[in-house]
Amino acid sequence: MREDVGVASDRDTVIDAAFRAHAAGVYRLAFSIVRDRAAAEDVVQDTFTRAWDRFAAYDPERPIGAWLHGITAHLAIDHARRSGMRRRLAVGWLRPVAEPWEPDASAALAERDAAARLLDELPPRTRAMLVLRHAYGYDDRSVGELVGTSPGNVRTQLSRAHARLRALLDAEARARADDGPEHGRTLHADR
Repeated sequence: MREDVGVASDRDTVIDAAFRAHAAGVYRLAFSIVRDRAAAEDVVQDTFTRAWDRFAAYDPERPIGAWLHGITAHLAIDHARRSGMRRRLAVGWLRPVAEPWEPDASAALAERDAAARLLDELPPRTRAMLVLRHAYGYDDRSVGELVGTSPGNVRTQLSRAHARLRALLDAEARARADDGPEHGRTLHADR
């Protein structure tokens, strides 16, 4: 019985330290998939509850952050699927946004919003792969382990997602060009 107390104490200590070190990153990952603050907070709570419950499955030779990201990705994808959410991905933290006092802040915010609208076209699992790859820097093998697929499938899904996003960007650029002033036509008020 004394041994069980030591294991529980270690588990509490490790999970508490992991929460303090990784809760913000877990929240960002969850929010990028579910696109709802309350739902992301629920996913964070569920992530650390699951980590505590399944602590025996944790391999201390691997980084705990990666283990938590895997749990978070699965829970957030499941939540997004269950709730039918296909909302846009919050990408403001993927690329730094200008501070409000900088002259180009509105352009940076508009760019972030445009990217978020485009990412709305992707399913939650693909969004998770994109975030894990581009925001967290995981390689294809690690992304595959975190979302439960092969590295080859990760490469395929990311390639398709990148192509889809490029096509959407091109279509948006064409639409903006079509809405602009007609080329070659000059308006003069004094004529």
